[in-house]
Amino acid sequence: MDAILTAAAAVSKKRRLDPTLQKVDELLDLLEGWRARHASSPGLDISALHETLSKLDARGTVQGHHRELVSAATKLGKAADKVIGPSLENAIPHLGFDPALVNAAIHQHLLVAGRFDVAECFGRELELAVCPEQISALREMHAVRRSLEEGDSGPINQWTLWHVRRLRQRGSALPFEVTLFRFSQLLHAGDTPAALRLLRGYVDELTSVTSGTCGGGGGSGGSGGGAQSSVDPRVSRMMGALAYAQRIDNSPYADMLDEQVLRARLSRLFTRECLAVLELPRGAPLAACVDAGMIALPKLAKLASVLKAKYVTICEEGSTLPLELELGPRFTSHSTFTCPISKEAATPSNPPVLLPCGHVLALGSATKLARGSRSAHFKCPYCPAEGTIATAQVLTL
Repeated sequence: MDAILTAAAAVSKKRRLDPTLQKVDELLDLLEGWRARHASSPGLDISALHETLSKLDARGTVQGHHRELVSAATKLGKAADKVIGPSLENAIPHLGFDPALVNAAIHQHLLVAGRFDVAECFGRELELAVCPEQISALREMHAVRRSLEEGDSGPINQWTLWHVRRLRQRGSALPFEVTLFRFSQLLHAGDTPAALRLLRGYVDELTSVTSGTCGGGGGSGGSGGGAQSSVDPRVSRMMGALAYAQRIDNSPYADMLDEQVLRARLSRLFTRECLAVLELPRGAPLAACVDAGMIALPKLAKLASVLKAKYVTICEEGSTLPLELELGPRFTSHSTFTCPISKEAATPSNPPVLLPCGHVLALGSATKLARGSRSAHFKCPYCPAEGTIATAQVLTL
């Protein structure tokens, strides 16, 4: 912004010092004087006037100042382009969008962002088809987040209990994070016995999940992929923190039990898991569009300025642009999956499945390993963990 202000000041100064009017006045005075002398002396030689006009050099002075003014204005434009960026109008040809899809994306964005009153008005005015169950679940999500911000871990613990089976299948860390947050609250409140009971219950639940004796929900523990969680060093640190219960803020475990950090991390993780349960994108749809656009549009604008009319033709035909856009891992997705066991591409009838240990196989390969049984345990081909078809989660491509 300082560069813009400096360039603008230079343009303003050049405008104030414009010699055009002064030179025009000097020319008029010179011509009026010469005409008066010529009237009194008709034989006056005009070559003297030519010589005086050459010395005045009004034309050269005005042209030189004009070049300096244009140069200053050009520098101002370049400075503005660096700060504001180039025009993106040409990067987005007028290809047209389906209004129904755009309106649905806006409506979903408002719901995920918690603007339920605006979303209701928007949907009613445009007569959008809505899903009451989804709206109710999103209202619950925001209610749980508000309770968490107020320090109440009860609602998020209850939500985790209701969805613990699916969270285990996803290998989610949410059950552990909920337990850690509640553990931290109890220690800071001075209720060491309750913190010890909570930790014992979590370890018992974790042990039952690891051994495969626990079938459903119950308890806030059980972060999926039991074998991996059983050796989580953070569990050992939680046990060690009990020895410093009377001075936890000045202990070696103060960083792990910082409630503000835990609350923020738990809120983000809960939001992601809740949206996953609802089969919704990880974030608000329009936010993803804006983030991707900020990365891609400047490059597309530069490409459009080079290709010009050909760029519009490529976009209209749906052809591949001669440009590779790296949007980062957040926007990386895979529309195909090849089973590492059968070496065959996944299909709707043979989809990829996520095993409890986190590895992915085609359903057909997993079924062969389980010998056709949904409840029979089989060993993962890539790690020592065991799983069943019933505990495997189907992934949608």
